[in-house]
Amino acid sequence: MLTSDKICRDVLALSLVSLAEMKRAFMAGFSDCKGGIEMPNEIALNGTYRKVEIMPYKHRVRYHELDTQGIVHPSHYMNWIENARLNLLEQIGLGLKQMENMEILMPVLSNSIEYHSPVKFDDTIVIDTKVTSYDGKQIEVAYRIFDEKTGEDYAMAKSKHFFANKSGIPISLGRIYPELDTTFFEMK
Repeated sequence: MLTSDKICRDVLALSLVSLAEMKRAFMAGFSDCKGGIEMPNEIALNGTYRKVEIMPYKHRVRYHELDTQGIVHPSHYMNWIENARLNLLEQIGLGLKQMENMEILMPVLSNSIEYHSPVKFDDTIVIDTKVTSYDGKQIEVAYRIFDEKTGEDYAMAKSKHFFANKSGIPISLGRIYPELDTTFFEMK
């Protein structure tokens, strides 16, 4: 008998085939070009390869994000890095809705941002992401926030998360979803 849990695990296993192939791109870190992280351009699903391009998160600064000095208020950076992390997870086949269906949460343990240069109205920012640490129970993601046109660094950030079930109890992905554990471990 097929259960929704079995279906979710099967779908997840199919969508994670490409993650092992992406290990090299994440381990190489951020590229020096403005385009962001170099990623493989093929993904295997059901034994069939198709072209895929992992895109960095982009955001055009809106007027309401500015403070009285005419620069982006620091609180908005947190929203941006969260969106960038979710964007990455979704592109590699593990979107927030899928995680919720699997009863996996990623609460925040810590956030840090180092500001280099102010962001202003109508700037388009690009955020590259990289998994820097993973041990099965926690994951740390690094973010490079830079100007789309000039490549100027605006900020560097990090966020650390733990994995939990829907009750908020910490979990080990290796025990519940070994395919996820292996994939995240290979990404760091």
